[in-house]
Amino acid sequence: MARVIDLVKGRDGIVRVAKVKTATGELMRPVQRLLVLEESDPIDDKEQIADQDLTPIIPSSDVISDSPPTVADNQPIILEEKQQQFTRSGRSIKTPIRFKNYV
Repeated sequence: MARVIDLVKGRDGIVRVAKVKTATGELMRPVQRLLVLEESDPIDDKEQIADQDLTPIIPSSDVISDSPPTVADNQPIILEEKQQQFTRSGRSIKTPIRFKNYV
């Protein structure tokens, strides 16, 4: 993080470079590479958090019952197959044959 010390204008009068002070020294950085952080007042944030009710409201449909789920004896159990996974480039991931016994 750094603090802007000075803005440097170009020949056309437009600010394109800023002089910033970091913990280790001063740098000249292009304005396009600078990110503006929001300034927040920590006292106001604590007051807002204290004012909010922190207990979550859970709808009755999301409440889990204490009884275990029941499965009818005449219904077959369907095992889910693993969905095929893909890499970021779109190639499918195949498990090597030597690892089939360990899965």
